[in-house]
Amino acid sequence: MYYTKNDINNLKVTGDYYMPDALLKDPKYKKVRLETKLAYAALLNTAIKNAKEDESGNIYVVGNDPLNVEYLHLIANKKVDQDKIDGYVDELDHAGLVDKLGNSIYLLKD
Repeated sequence: MYYTKNDINNLKVTGDYYMPDALLKDPKYKKVRLETKLAYAALLNTAIKNAKEDESGNIYVVGNDPLNVEYLHLIANKKVDQDKIDGYVDELDHAGLVDKLGNSIYLLKD
């Protein structure tokens, strides 16, 4: 199930960014690299600030949105570029955390 605008509006963001607890605590994400989890958080924060909504009411982010790079730089505290984001998105897609449809990235929620 994808995030909807209502889901995004109900997230309780405290601080500079939002990180879902499940990414760090749920055993099903144990094999997902920390950097990849941080990339998911970056995409989710882009959705919080600059989400797009499809005709079904699902939220997605654009793969080349500069906010993706900005948030990952902030969260991971390291240099990031679009190529890094693209690699992480592929990993997230493989891990079942996002669905990549063209340049649209749909974030799956628990």
